[in-house]
Amino acid sequence: TLQTAVSNDEVENVTKKGHFYHFRYPVIDPKPGEPTHVVIATTRPETMLGDTAVAVHPDPAKTLQKLESDLNEKLDGGSAKETAEIREQLDALIRRREEMLPKLEQLRDMAADGRQLMLPLANREIPLVADVWAKPELGSGCVKITPAHDPNDYEVGERQSLPMLNILNPDGTLNGLVPAYEGMTITQARKQVVADLDAAGLLGD
Repeated sequence: TLQTAVSNDEVENVTKKGHFYHFRYPVIDPKPGEPTHVVIATTRPETMLGDTAVAVHPDPAKTLQKLESDLNEKLDGGSAKETAEIREQLDALIRRREEMLPKLEQLRDMAADGRQLMLPLANREIPLVADVWAKPELGSGCVKITPAHDPNDYEVGERQSLPMLNILNPDGTLNGLVPAYEGMTITQARKQVVADLDAAGLLGD
């Protein structure tokens, strides 16, 4: 009747194996030397229909350096197994910094320059923004922002003055924000979004 859970007693949390989908969001009018696409990853592809930005960290160099310093501190006093694992993490972080930091700093500068991306399937322009929610140590270093459907993204939306676009009806089906998916269940929309992005050549990194 209420079309919602009215208390935490009625919510069952279940851990399930997920899958990361990688999408490419085209950069609108990229300048010479700039990337033509920004790569994001998500476990919920259908939520991209409600994206209102893509974020990159405002200071990726400082963040990666802090993570490296923290790992170096952990090397002291750990067991042999722990030390080996930390060294692996440290080596991976150093490689990541060497390979990805220039790209992340370029994207950060593009965000500061007010660059726009084209949201696939919805054909809607969204900004590339600099925000601390983006994690330079993870994935592509960029994160899609869907303020109406994620509490952390909502905070980004507040900080960045982004619109909050709801993609769902009260019964959990997709609304008419993107008409091609209206009335679909989340499962149906997920499959269709992935198929459509694949057909457009925007699936995968």
